[in-house]
Formats: sequence, C-alpha cells, structure tokens
Amino acid sequence: MTGLGTILNIACILLGGFAGLFIFRNISAKTQQNLKTVIALVSLAIGFKMIWDGLAGSYSEQPSRGWLTRGYLFIVMMLSLGSGKWLGGKIGIQRRLNLMGAWARKKFTSAAMKENEKHPPSEGFITCTLLFCVGPMSLLGSIQDGLTGDIQILGIKSVMDGISTMTFATTFGWSVLFSAVPVLVYQGTLTLLAVVVKQWLDALPVAGLLIDSMTATGGFIVLCIPLLLLEIRRIQLADYLPALVIAPAAVWTFLG
Repeated sequence: MTGLGTILNIACILLGGFAGLFIFRNISAKTQQNLKTVIALVSLAIGFKMIWDGLAGSYSEQPSRGWLTRGYLFIVMMLSLGSGKWLGGKIGIQRRLNLMGAWARKKFTSAAMKENEKHPPSEGFITCTLLFCVGPMSLLGSIQDGLTGDIQILGIKSVMDGISTMTFATTFGWSVLFSAVPVLVYQGTLTLLAVVVKQWLDALPVAGLLIDSMTATGGFIVLCIPLLLLEIRRIQLADYLPALVIAPAAVWTFLG
C-alpha cells in the first residue's frame, strides 16, 4: 500500500505524544541509549539489504543480473555518492538543515530548563515539525515508498520520531501532536510525486535498473545512520542526497 510508511510515521508520532503526556513522563538515559542501539542495528541491516536488492536487481524484470552489471552499478554508486557529496556540500544542504535543527533543539533545551513555565503552543509544534521534516530520512524514505512500496526507512524514522515525541510532550505538552499534520503533508506529497515519477519510469525499458541504482545508493546513505545515532562519527548525511538523482541519471546515460 503506497503511503503506508507515512501513515505509520503519523501513528508513531501520535502514540509517542500520548505516551509522553499520560504514561511515560520521563525516559531514562539508559533506556534511550538502548533504543538507539536497537534502531542502529536495524538501520544497518536495512542498509545492507537495500544495497543487495539494488545490485541483485530486485526491482528489475530480468530474472537474474550478471556480475558485470552488478560491478558496473557498484562503481556508479561510488561515483554518484562522491559527486553527490561534493554537490550537496556546494549547495550547503546539510549546513542549512543543521541551522534549522539547531534552532529547534535550542528551543527544546530552553523550554526544558523552564519546566514550570507555560510554553506557547506554537513552540512545540514548530520544534517537532522542523526536527521531523528536515532530516534526510524523511526525503529518502518517502521516495522509496513511492517508487517501490518499501517502507523500511520510514519505519525506522517512525520509531525515532515516536520516541522523540514522547520526550517533547513532557516539555511542550499537547502541541507536539499537531506536528503530525505537516509531516503527513510533506511526506505524503513526496510519496505521491514519487508515484508519478514511477509511472513515467515504467514506460522506459531500463526502469528497473534506474530504480535499482537509486535503491542501492540509498542503502549506502542508510548505512551512515548508525554512525550518527551512536555518535561514532559525524557525517554530513544530507549532502549525499543529490546522489539519488545522479546515480539513475548515470545509469540512463550509459545503459539507457
């Protein structure tokens, strides 16, 4: 079912918000770390699966794909990730997202230090909306859902957003629940646009190959998520997003 990933995301935000308001008033640091570890391991498995599915041709009509083609796709992925990172850095994708995310986190930290004060409803709504919409998982997961019906990336994001909402609800109150609306509009729109693009791609003889190249490239981006979650290494993840366009464009140019 197309759009299921976004529906799951909305459900987790609402459940996390209600849990934070009425059940779990505080989550221990140890519990949060354990949840991060589990999510990181799941992200790792999904990333490797996406790479394998893309290289093996899971979305192609061909019964099997030769190792020569797989090797070509792997090289395309590496070159696309490198050029995508360069282009993303020039555009400043991650830098701009960091500014918005930093503003939202500053709002949360400031609000948390004033627990006894009432906060305007807009604070929780804006803070959660920014944090839930500006990340690369929101874009990558919605595109993946629309193109292939795969909701694994949005599934990970849903759990992360649910846990975050649980925490934010204890500080901002009920206003965090309304962040589900812009998430629905944003991710739902991206998914629908991806569906339209897929209908156009289906008319091309190399449609499966193009989707496979995007899937495999996206898998490498997903592999970076555990490094960020566990704070092993800071990676400018969003700067790699242009690779999702460069990879299929390269495949179409040389094999189309």
